[in-house]
Amino acid sequence: MIFLYSIQIISMKDRNDWDLITLTPRGKTMKNDMDAYSNSNSNTFGFKRITETQTTTAYIIKRKFIPTLMENLHEGITNMITHGKTVNKNNTCDQCWKKLQTKYVFLYHDKVFGGQLPGYSTIEGTVVDYNKRFMNQANY
Repeated sequence: MIFLYSIQIISMKDRNDWDLITLTPRGKTMKNDMDAYSNSNSNTFGFKRITETQTTTAYIIKRKFIPTLMENLHEGITNMITHGKTVNKNNTCDQCWKKLQTKYVFLYHDKVFGGQLPGYSTIEGTVVDYNKRFMNQANY
């Protein structure tokens, strides 16, 4: 299955209709855009558009999108340095990129094969385990 998944991701590399593919999705599946990325065409099969994804464990970025993402992350870091992380948690990397996700195309593959180790989240202030949520992303 991982081999097939890898082939599907590789087949997306030359397409210009996406900006980032998250390998650990935790957000809202955009139901109205699913048909564009989930049809039987082997170049897009299994990909779904996502917004409000908030885990930055692993992702693939289109080269043209790197400056946009870097600028967004720099803004978040600058705001945390200036105002402190606790004042506005929306400046952390897994939160500040949410504002990009409706303007740019973030995708995930419905065959999630990765996750992140359970552990303490400084944002949530508790131990978290998102792996079950990753595996059930298509239901959200």
